[in-house]
Amino acid sequence: MTRDELARHAENLFHECLNTIGCKGREYQNNPNEADDAQTDAFGNFKRVGRQLGVIPEMAAMTYKLKHTDSICRYIKDLATPIKCYPFDEDAPTVKPVDAADSFVSEPIEGRLIDDIVYSVILHAMITERRKVED
Repeated sequence: MTRDELARHAENLFHECLNTIGCKGREYQNNPNEADDAQTDAFGNFKRVGRQLGVIPEMAAMTYKLKHTDSICRYIKDLATPIKCYPFDEDAPTVKPVDAADSFVSEPIEGRLIDDIVYSVILHAMITERRKVED
């Protein structure tokens, strides 16, 4: 991939991330039926989960992010490990690692990578918001 191709790829990826934030953003807000001061709080879900678990909202968001990070790590690990079609047959062909890794996940790895980036953006925004409040 050339640097120009990488730049175009990044632009497309960031566009997908913005679409994901727009689509899933309602899930991250407060429940409009809940009696709460800030019904439009973009981080309402993480604040509620944090209260339920006794952790700060950033820890709740990090937990969601780690689910995707863990899947990505597993995918990368699987890329490096050829898999036998029939493990007990020494002469069995191996499955291409990319195909094998894809067959064990509920969504394509690209979706998990996008979600991981989105949670990084959310955490960045949460930390930025916290610093403003603390100043």
